[in-house]
Amino acid sequence: MEKKAEAPKTGTKKAEKPKTEKPKTEKPKAAKPKAETPSEGTPKYFTYDGKPMVRRGDVIYYGDPKEKYIIIFTINSKKTVGDLEVADSVTIELSTNNGHGKEKIIRKAKREGLYSAFDIGEFWLRDTLENAQA
Repeated sequence: MEKKAEAPKTGTKKAEKPKTEKPKTEKPKAAKPKAETPSEGTPKYFTYDGKPMVRRGDVIYYGDPKEKYIIIFTINSKKTVGDLEVADSVTIELSTNNGHGKEKIIRKAKREGLYSAFDIGEFWLRDTLENAQA
């Protein structure tokens, strides 16, 4: 008798490899860096020259909220340099810090670039706070 060649089956399973369990070794846990906790009730902000800076969209607030005056930088337009978007036109406002909706603008100017805007805004704030104390 002749043996007929059987056609291969289409749904064949691959031979399963025996599972070997590796012994579990515990990795030493790295110590988590401790976050600096600010004093109670004081949120942590990015600061420049000892004064906090807060950005909300295209508006940057600079100055201590406990002081009488703050600076508000408003980015009017941006340009792309390489793959980075930088501020092109910035409005600077020296304003009183009397609470939301009660601010009074004391000085206002427009500068090209955030660096030159920040330079004059920081000077205005420092000068006004020094004169207010005198």
